[in-house]
Amino acid sequence: MAPISLSNPGTISGRVCAAVRDAVVQSKVDLSSVKGIGFDATRSLVVLAGKGKPLSISASGHAARNIIVWMDHRATDQTRRINKTGHSVLDYVGGVISPEMETPKLLWLKEKMPSTFDQAGDFFDLTDYLTWRSTGDKSRSVCTLTCKWTYLAQENRWDASYFEEIRLAELTANDLARIGSKVVAVGTALGNGLTEQAAADLGLAKGTPVAAGLIDSTCRRHWHDWCSRWRAFLADGLCVWNIGLHHVVVGKQSFCSRRLGAVFLGHGSGPVVE
Repeated sequence: MAPISLSNPGTISGRVCAAVRDAVVQSKVDLSSVKGIGFDATRSLVVLAGKGKPLSISASGHAARNIIVWMDHRATDQTRRINKTGHSVLDYVGGVISPEMETPKLLWLKEKMPSTFDQAGDFFDLTDYLTWRSTGDKSRSVCTLTCKWTYLAQENRWDASYFEEIRLAELTANDLARIGSKVVAVGTALGNGLTEQAAADLGLAKGTPVAAGLIDSTCRRHWHDWCSRWRAFLADGLCVWNIGLHHVVVGKQSFCSRRLGAVFLGHGSGPVVE
């Protein structure tokens, strides 16, 4: 049986908030100089019911377990069947899709937990969940959807025929609202910035701009290039934050927090294997 790995986005976002608050204290940064915040995260599938409530995808029914973690390979059979279709969108994911991507996991959910699939109001990549949680804006990053959801960024569209062919036609309803009807470029300012609650949780100012984010591997790939670009801004006194599940950057300094590491080291909040 393929490993089933689950997690809890509330715990993850709580750890991120704690790490940012730690960085604020360590850096003694003037909050008025913080010009924006961005998230990167692993390519994990977050399942929510109406009004953003967590929807269990655990055999135990544990409400908090509503993330299918990237390394979960439960959908190997669904992956095989999707690849057998030879649909043209697969050309943009290397010719074959992986069980670590999201559409095989969604097909598994529909087939194995149909009532959960039907109840789900939103399916988010973890990065997009964090930006929604921070702003209330459901816009998805073109990075997350192109890398792991088969969005065709070069044409700025989904291919509805793919979902119909793999028996996920339900997701095409309402302009694909459950998986992302509004797709934006990386770095796009979302909503009205941090909500009052998110600002309090992060220890930042309400309205601080929140950027559409990246999956973690893409963020690492471009990190050095971005750092060189940031230096020009930082020289003019602009304070830029990049917040992922690994580090917090404030201006020219990087702050590490053991709170973030605990998410992946299993100190009470890591993935649960069922």
